[in-house]
Amino acid sequence: MKNRLVASAAALALGIGLSLAGAQTASAQGSSSDCSFESTHKATAQLTKRMGAGTSYPAFGSVAKGQTVCSYGNATGERYTACGKTSNQWTRVTGFFSPVKLWVASACLKWPA
Repeated sequence: MKNRLVASAAALALGIGLSLAGAQTASAQGSSSDCSFESTHKATAQLTKRMGAGTSYPAFGSVAKGQTVCSYGNATGERYTACGKTSNQWTRVTGFFSPVKLWVASACLKWPA
């Protein structure tokens, strides 16, 4: 029984990962009107999306330089150096058409897009 649960969880995670990969590809094609009520920001460099506000959290995809993302708030997290700045500010974002909210380095976002 335990092995079936583990196998089911792994299959679900793989399915989610595949869905997100497709969503991230589609996200680069969006326009700022796709964010509805949220703020939009443009990435000034290639960014790693993370599961939490810090570099110790697992990476889960990336944002291409120049891509517009929807932001859903900021948080103080782990310190990092990126885009010529040292900061501890992180922004929770999604790409267009992507339901998953992940964290990126705030220092590398243009405010507003």
